[in-house]
Amino acid sequence: MRVALVQSSSMAGDPVANLRSLEEAVTATDADLFLLPELFLSGYDITGTQRRQAETILASVFKKVSDLAVRNACEIVVGCPVIDGEALRNSLVLFSSDGHTERYDKIHLADFGPFHEKKEFSPGDQPFMAEIGGFKFGFSICYDLFFPELFKHFALRGADALVCISASPCSSRRAFEAVLPARAVENTCYMLFVNNTGTQGSTEFFGGSRVISPVGRTLEEATDQESVIVITLDRKEIARARSGRPTLRDSRQDIWPLR
Repeated sequence: MRVALVQSSSMAGDPVANLRSLEEAVTATDADLFLLPELFLSGYDITGTQRRQAETILASVFKKVSDLAVRNACEIVVGCPVIDGEALRNSLVLFSSDGHTERYDKIHLADFGPFHEKKEFSPGDQPFMAEIGGFKFGFSICYDLFFPELFKHFALRGADALVCISASPCSSRRAFEAVLPARAVENTCYMLFVNNTGTQGSTEFFGGSRVISPVGRTLEEATDQESVIVITLDRKEIARARSGRPTLRDSRQDIWPLR
């Protein structure tokens, strides 16, 4: 199972240009699953433009991404705004090779310091998992990473890999670097983190996309430049981690019940 983490700058307010970047990465890379950052198709520009971008994406971009996944026999996960009735969601959309789509709406919206997501988006309330290529993935978006109960939820339901797509600025780098290996170790899962890079307005993203093994070792890590990381997931690595540190076996569901 080959996974590509596409750390690519996106253009705020230009979904068509961002689609071209996505197409270039997919056609140039041999992978079964492609992961792209938070709000990649619209750009991370929380200034009242996301609803208009969502309308543009739905009208002219969604089908093209779906066709790209079908044509290249791959799965594509990408962040974008989605209109859901009257609500606007900060979403992750999974475009499958058979033409169907699934969606996760960010549960934990960042609304502190430089972040004002609650002014633009409504939060989701449903965790999202999907089985791809025989591996089970639990999906999250950026600030979700700091809520370990979400990742334990995934692990206790059979997740092999935990995915976080992000638009994290340089000011948050140390916090993310501290938490990412913890999510891997405590759940004995791969941790796949793909972040935005470049600058949008006054926000500079740190990049730093990475793959962390189920024992917390960084296997691959990007700099702050555009790049694509390709990793082959190995079920034996998961089994070894769970044999050596059986955190899932020893999770006390009698105290904290699985719901």
